[in-house]
Amino acid sequence: AGGGGGGGGAHLFAAGGVGDLDAAVAQQEGTMRDFVWGFLMGLFLGVIMLFFLWERSVSQRQKMGIIAGVSLQLSLNFMNNTNGGSRDSGAELPRDGS
Repeated sequence: AGGGGGGGGAHLFAAGGVGDLDAAVAQQEGTMRDFVWGFLMGLFLGVIMLFFLWERSVSQRQKMGIIAGVSLQLSLNFMNNTNGGSRDSGAELPRDGS
């Protein structure tokens, strides 16, 4: 009548607790879909998405996608600015001297 005290942990493992633990780890790790969504959000929303890196509900792969997307956006902006700024900077001036 008094044997129900300490068997909770063993019962967890016997009832598939290890499989549940693997599922929880896989959910925290994320899928490739999470990576793609994170990449697209990081690319289009930019630096704002860096605040989501501290959210516990965001999976690891989504965080990596956010970092990759923001990095690509910053790289593209940097390359555009080092190539002389805007491309049409001299387009309004006549080139034939008239």
